[in-house]
Amino acid sequence: MTATAPPTTGNAPARPLTPSRTTATAARVLRQLIHDPRTIALLVIVPVVLITLLRYVFDGAAGTFDAIGASLLGIFPLITMFLVTSIATLRERTSG
Repeated sequence: MTATAPPTTGNAPARPLTPSRTTATAARVLRQLIHDPRTIALLVIVPVVLITLLRYVFDGAAGTFDAIGASLLGIFPLITMFLVTSIATLRERTSG
């Protein structure tokens, strides 16, 4: 069984991706995020609180935090940006 492409409606050519279009989209998303204090808190405060909390959780173990702390500094912002991106996408789809 072979897969076929779904039929398209119309013959509209694909528009090329231009730097001005990318900049306009990024600026619009940043304007939306700036006006949301919860998103700013999620981006700035949550990673700091999580790293501090884990520092005190692993305070009894001598080198545990030193061994995993550097990798957590990369993982926490990655997870936070994933959450912010999914929230922004949901907002974009619901607001029109």
